[in-house]
Amino acid sequence: MKCCFTGHRYFPWSSDPESSEYQVLIERLDRAIDQVLAKGVIHFICGNAIGVDTWAAEIVLQRKS
Repeated sequence: MKCCFTGHRYFPWSSDPESSEYQVLIERLDRAIDQVLAKGVIHFICGNAIGVDTWAAEIVLQRKS
């Protein structure tokens, strides 16, 4: 199975890692990735746009190491 990531690039909170909005988004991405891994996804595809795409890819890479 495959999972593809795409999402927004710009946010009103400027992607500040200290903002609560950023933290909530990362936590949701984290949970979503755990859910698809539990369903057997082994291939992840990312468009590499700065924003949600790269944040999700970073989480996946952390899981693989």
